[in-house]
Amino acid sequence: METKQQFSVYLDQNILSHLREGQPHKDAIMAMLDSLKSKGGHLVYSRLHIEECRAFYQPKQFIQVLNDICGLYIVPEVNFNQQLLLRPNAAEQLLSGDDDFAAKSIRLLNNDLLLSQYALGWLGDLDVSELKNDRQNEIDLWIDELKRETFGLLDTQPILQQLSDSLRSIDLDKLRNEGEQSQPKNDADWNKRFSELDGTPTAELFARVLGYMDEKSQHIVSDMFPKSTWPEGAYQEAGTIAGLCILLFTQGVGRDPTVKRGKLTKRKKRFLAQFRDCCHIEEAARCHFFLSLDEGAIKLAQAVFAHAGVSTQACLISLPKVSGAAD
Repeated sequence: METKQQFSVYLDQNILSHLREGQPHKDAIMAMLDSLKSKGGHLVYSRLHIEECRAFYQPKQFIQVLNDICGLYIVPEVNFNQQLLLRPNAAEQLLSGDDDFAAKSIRLLNNDLLLSQYALGWLGDLDVSELKNDRQNEIDLWIDELKRETFGLLDTQPILQQLSDSLRSIDLDKLRNEGEQSQPKNDADWNKRFSELDGTPTAELFARVLGYMDEKSQHIVSDMFPKSTWPEGAYQEAGTIAGLCILLFTQGVGRDPTVKRGKLTKRKKRFLAQFRDCCHIEEAARCHFFLSLDEGAIKLAQAVFAHAGVSTQACLISLPKVSGAAD
């Protein structure tokens, strides 16, 4: 008897959103996914999907979506490796519960990205003390959660002191000055860079971005993100692929102008959303395919995978016209 070769397909969050009841492209996308499953594909999702689905005003819609596609949950691991531990029928349990302490801790760490957004000069005239006060308030709330989680038995004061001291010691204005010097100075310069990046083959994008840096930075970045060694060396540590993604993004790959324009609250949300996109790309690196409706995310994934040596194929899915058949 002929057996189907099994392969894993990581779905970007935007695909799940289009599979909700009443969405105009649901049937076309479902037909595509059914075709993949008939060929031996396993449709997988991660903790990132759970966090984003929970944040939706009707998270139960996504329980139905994940059940309909027979999605398999990637069990989180501390260290990055290729082997997937997949869990079936997990959507209802995961989405019905409240955020656990681990999820809240990850969110606290991720929000440190806002300090980087400030250092890049992408938060406009926001006062640095206001930013630090907001971060301190988040730390205080997390410490309160930690106390509850440990039933008050853990002495949290040293942890609070360490986190607070670290925050106070960061000279964000100095970092901002350095960050702005390394960025294009105006829209014309940015557009010139975008044009260069658009004309650069995917496999050469990392080298192109490296060329925008001074010699010292080039050595640091090259050591941090070595070429073609994934999943060995630096890439064994969870977060390295996501870090490479956000680095390329800040230099213009997979650009999104909303991270530095418009209302401050929207800038912050979009930058954190972009980092979640980078984390999705890291999760997808252990799979055979990564599917997304976002052209910027696919270009970013292809650039990162090409440099790091990841074999995952990142594929852009084009939505059919609402009145027509699938492409």
